[in-house]
Amino acid sequence: MAGLMHSKTKNELKKIEWVEYETYLNKTFERRCGKQGWSRGEVACGFKFMYNQLPSHFPYRLLLEYCSRHDIAIIHLVRGNVIRHLISRANHQLDMATLGSMQDPHPRTVAPPRKVDLIVYDSNISTLLKQVADARAALLTYVPHLTMEVQYEALTQSDRQCRAMFAFLHPQLGALPCTDADGDNAIKKQHAGHQCRYWVNNWTHVAETISEFKRKHPMYENTAVYFEKDCHRND
Repeated sequence: MAGLMHSKTKNELKKIEWVEYETYLNKTFERRCGKQGWSRGEVACGFKFMYNQLPSHFPYRLLLEYCSRHDIAIIHLVRGNVIRHLISRANHQLDMATLGSMQDPHPRTVAPPRKVDLIVYDSNISTLLKQVADARAALLTYVPHLTMEVQYEALTQSDRQCRAMFAFLHPQLGALPCTDADGDNAIKKQHAGHQCRYWVNNWTHVAETISEFKRKHPMYENTAVYFEKDCHRND
């Protein structure tokens, strides 16, 4: 779907009709999985789909009804620590600036994570949490039988959720290894190893924002405590 996002201007995406968007979905599956097999369930394949790759004027319902018609299983991969998510997104933006807007960089093809300046406020955290909650509610409403939610952080800690995820896609996939070609946990090797402050030049500002969020939203106190704890993780 990255090709569609990069080939059209923001104004063009705002005007795109669902029929055209569905055509791009079909072409993406054909390109990834082969034209003959994917729609008949003869091959198992997939790709990452980001929240922002669905134009804002389309409700989740249209996309999820499409998934239901084609029996497409959905792994809802949620990153529990919003701060680490923002660090990754800032690095992605740097990669896009380096490679050009027509490309969609994969983490393995670009530079290692770099230190960034994060301008983050209480409202940014609230917006990201709402985005996840809205997507989760839509999945439970339209395709509860086709979706599984997985915590990104859990995948870095053990193989258990990874194997459960594979088995959800197909029982025979449950025996697949959850490691990369080097025998390591690919997600952990790619993103972990340092505290958040290592990656953020203006960490004092970010830490103050987390404290402000915790103070303003008592119902999210445990969430904010988790941000703080996970950001001190070195593993």
